[in-house]
Amino acid sequence: MKPGYNMDSLPGSLPPDLIPRDVNVESVQELAQRTLETGSLDSNALQTTALWRDHLALTGQVRTFYSNEKIVEIWNNRAKSSHLSDFKTKAARVMRPVPNSSWIDVTFEFTTKPEGGLVGNCTGAVSFVPDKDGKWVIWMLVTILENFADHGHPDVPRLGKNAIANGETNEQVNGHANGQANDEANGVQAHEKDSDIDHDFDVVVIGAGQCGLSVAGRLDALGLRYVLLEKRPSLGKNWIGRYETVRQHTVREYNNLPFARTWKPDDPILLPGKIVAEGFENYVKKYGINLWTNAETTSATWAPESRAWTLNVSLNGQEQRKLRCRHLIISVGAGFGVDNDPKIPGTDEYQGILMHSGAYKHSRDWVTKDGIVIGSGTMAHDIAEDMYRAGLRSVHMIQRSKTCVYPIEWVIKGQSGVFNNDIPTAVADAMSAGVPNKISRDIVKVQYDTATAAESYRFDALERAGFRVDRTTPLMDNILMRYGGYYVDIGASAHIVRGEIKVKSGVPITNFTPHGLKFQDGSELRADVVVIATGQDHDYRNQVGEIVGRDYASRLGEFWGLDEEGEVRNIMKPAAPGLWMFGGTAPQARWWSRFVALAIQSDILGKPIECVKQVG
Repeated sequence: MKPGYNMDSLPGSLPPDLIPRDVNVESVQELAQRTLETGSLDSNALQTTALWRDHLALTGQVRTFYSNEKIVEIWNNRAKSSHLSDFKTKAARVMRPVPNSSWIDVTFEFTTKPEGGLVGNCTGAVSFVPDKDGKWVIWMLVTILENFADHGHPDVPRLGKNAIANGETNEQVNGHANGQANDEANGVQAHEKDSDIDHDFDVVVIGAGQCGLSVAGRLDALGLRYVLLEKRPSLGKNWIGRYETVRQHTVREYNNLPFARTWKPDDPILLPGKIVAEGFENYVKKYGINLWTNAETTSATWAPESRAWTLNVSLNGQEQRKLRCRHLIISVGAGFGVDNDPKIPGTDEYQGILMHSGAYKHSRDWVTKDGIVIGSGTMAHDIAEDMYRAGLRSVHMIQRSKTCVYPIEWVIKGQSGVFNNDIPTAVADAMSAGVPNKISRDIVKVQYDTATAAESYRFDALERAGFRVDRTTPLMDNILMRYGGYYVDIGASAHIVRGEIKVKSGVPITNFTPHGLKFQDGSELRADVVVIATGQDHDYRNQVGEIVGRDYASRLGEFWGLDEEGEVRNIMKPAAPGLWMFGGTAPQARWWSRFVALAIQSDILGKPIECVKQVG
């Protein structure tokens, strides 16, 4: 996977702290109302380095534009064709997310009424700063399509009412492998013309992890005919099927699925895998998600002439079904489930126990043995800590390059300020995910640099123990650029500092020996057990190719990393006609699924939203 654009190479930066403490925010709100209700923008009303991020409202995609001239060009063109109207601003407020930066935010509502298109209910925020002459100018714009008028709302569930029609229970509905008795109850209709098609859907979603569940919930809320396919017999396999000590390394409220809170207030702040899996199951039952388990897609073929996908699906390994849909969403866990093999020579000579992290469960059977973990990311740390707690005679971590370590206290403090039991999750999402990625990241960067400077002793201690720390890269960069390669410290770092987990860093492995590993400096480490935890294959096209065919997948664009606008590649837009590759963290899945569902809904309604041509 090519890394994409670097955050530091993107335009845009935080404004200086120039907002007076006694500022008249009411006058700024009045200015915002006058500016917006004209329906067009003047370049003089914007800072020359202004930013605008649009979520389908005007451009039909999720786009970020930079500079006042570009914003005015696109905004005015789209405002005219989309007939923007009904602007209503709300109370302005001063924003001071970090020291030495401030601006005034004015949130607003508006409507789009494109010719022959769907009426869009939209929200937004316009951010003002003073220019060198003290005149208020727009520094940042955010616009968000909330829903299409009279066609449901992606944030408002129907609570599975469609799934329990005709007296069917959720359990019956979600057990489609029993045959076609429940098809009508689930809105599944056999195609009348093609006798070889068993089911005709608007959308088929493959993979029932946090991404598949999120987008299925949104599709259901919008009344679309869909099915969610899971090849395993139950949900949460990526959690309960991994190593026993697995748990989330982010706060509970940060990981809710769409709609109401998924977890109970008394659940652990860092959720164990078992509770995550239970939350997934409860979500399906509560919202009547149209889920087929034990359903493995053996192939999917796109027909350009009919603009439809045909899927062959095996149920329970026996019954075969042929499905057709206009949109196919593949959410099988980008970067998870397929181990990245560093292909170290000599594995056939090694006489001890060798496994990849995907096969690791626990260390209880290895008491008094010597263990090695190759890798220094989250999974490597968790396994090394598990080895130590199980009583292995020695535990070594092999670190190949500098690694970012984020103390869990920092993560909890940062996430809990927005994601908590007091702020609705949808509101928290808009606050944290709505603004341009560059601005969100620069805020996080300031906070990270401040914390790193104040608590450098944490990293000094790790480096004295031989663990090399990257002290410059904030968490958001690692998530958006690498999709991993870091550790949120929930306890393993203390074991490294105390020497209970030893580290060999910066010296390449040359080969396995019969009794361990040999390194480029001529040294050798003996081990009875070696676990390779060097991450997963992040080229999602490899997993997608298992479904749509490798030749088709090879023609798809890169997945993940950032494009030239600072948006994640091939997310919230089709990777090919009718094909969506979907992945991400829980909050990303929750936020992005809104826009995937809305874009699909517009197409199914026969009035697809018009998309502005992508730069480049």
